[in-house]
Amino acid sequence: MKAKVLLAAFLLAACSASPASADVAFPGEPYRPPRRPPIERPVEQPKPTVDVAISEADENGGTLLFNFGFPDIGTYEYRVYDQKTGEPVHGTAGAYNDPGPGTVTVEFPYAAPEEGDGSLYRLTVHFAIVRREPTSFGKKIGAKPDEQDIEREILIETKDGRTQIFVSKDGGWQAIG
Repeated sequence: MKAKVLLAAFLLAACSASPASADVAFPGEPYRPPRRPPIERPVEQPKPTVDVAISEADENGGTLLFNFGFPDIGTYEYRVYDQKTGEPVHGTAGAYNDPGPGTVTVEFPYAAPEEGDGSLYRLTVHFAIVRREPTSFGKKIGAKPDEQDIEREILIETKDGRTQIFVSKDGGWQAIG
């Protein structure tokens, strides 16, 4: 009787037993690291740019062109401050409505300073660019815009009857015109 009970218990255990599994590699197989989900990185948003150029100049003054480069649809607001007085001299706001890169150009008239004297201006630009986020169905527009502020200083001075214009960029001064 004991033999029959042991046989029945063995058969029941053999029928309901599952094969052994472990987190170790079989002998001779190379190590395989466990699968991990990929690291999510935020989408790199292209940045707007600000360039300053001269449109026309003579001995009494001229016109500077501010080129605002947009990577996508967005708005801008700029102000030009006289550094000697701290007062705003010029400024406005606008929008860029084309999907894709492009530029908006605005004009700033300036007067040539006296010989040996200089004019120092500070240009501040606030950009609000549409944030594009990739999804399974293509790019979608995000809830909040990508906002960025850019500042440039503009030095206008007259030496030997010739007006020179310098623009601050990347920690240094660049001569234009």
